Amino acid sequence: MSLLPTGEHKESFAAFWGQRTAAEGANFFARWMNRVMSSRLEPVKKAARTLKTHLQGLLNYFTHPITNALTERLNSRIQLLKASARGFRNFDNYRIRILFFLGGLDMLPALSKSRGN
Repeated sequence: MSLLPTGEHKESFAAFWGQRTAAEGANFFARWMNRVMSSRLEPVKKAARTLKTHLQGLLNYFTHPITNALTERLNSRIQLLKASARGFRNFDNYRIRILFFLGGLDMLPALSKSRGN
């Protein structure tokens, strides 16, 4: 019976992403799943079963190492702007705030090159 606390199962799964091939990833997952399923932690078992249903998608990462991390980061920053404003009167104000803070605008004035330099 596995005696790893919930967090340690989660931390040990992080090594999945360090595998070199999909086959190694599948082998790692099988070993990790066996350890988790022998634990007494039902929430962790439930999470492991959910991951198992998405295993093919997880293994696709080894062929195409693409994630939506940048999108998630941007969404997180947008949600922070929304929360800090405590609401907007209309969508245009919300959109303007997003573009102002996250649009990558260069707010420095352009200096004219014809100043006699």
